[in-house]
Amino acid sequence: MTLCLVHAREIATRFKQDPKLLRLLEDGRYWVRLFPNKGSSCSWIDERREPAPLTRVVKMTKHIPIDQLDRIKRLPRGEGSIWEIDLFPVPARVGKAGERPFIPVCILFMDQAAYYIFHFHMATLREYRIEFIEEFLRAIEKAGLLPSEIQLRNAELLGFLEPLAQELSIVLKHVSRCPAVEDAKKSMREFFALR
Repeated sequence: MTLCLVHAREIATRFKQDPKLLRLLEDGRYWVRLFPNKGSSCSWIDERREPAPLTRVVKMTKHIPIDQLDRIKRLPRGEGSIWEIDLFPVPARVGKAGERPFIPVCILFMDQAAYYIFHFHMATLREYRIEFIEEFLRAIEKAGLLPSEIQLRNAELLGFLEPLAQELSIVLKHVSRCPAVEDAKKSMREFFALR
């Protein structure tokens, strides 16, 4: 515990001197402190690293009203329609006066061909897992059609969506890039940088 506090103090001092270090990293990497374990040197180093890939995906289920599911199944299917769905932290602090602010996450639902955002949802890190399927169904109802394919970078969201996508006969693809979402994220970062 003492070692953790020593490192926390050292890092906090460094971040206080250069607040830019605390910016959200657009590339999804995190600051980590490492002990290189090379030779006899006892110095720690800081690096930005990608989080380890998920080894296990927990599927969360929430009751979906039968009438809503039936309504959605009757919607026309957009042949060749590809959607992109992704989740990312929003570079802004949100909160009520007097309460501790938090950094929300945004779930974007986009048409890949048109780069059109037809639905988005802001949530806390604690709540987005519970709200995701509900927001997905809301996105389909707003769009008024079923996509033929959905591409996701986030394996966790893909796991949540799998049972419902099977029920709706939607193809899911785990991809390394979602170009429409990346473009929207870039615009959002530029917007928040101006404020």
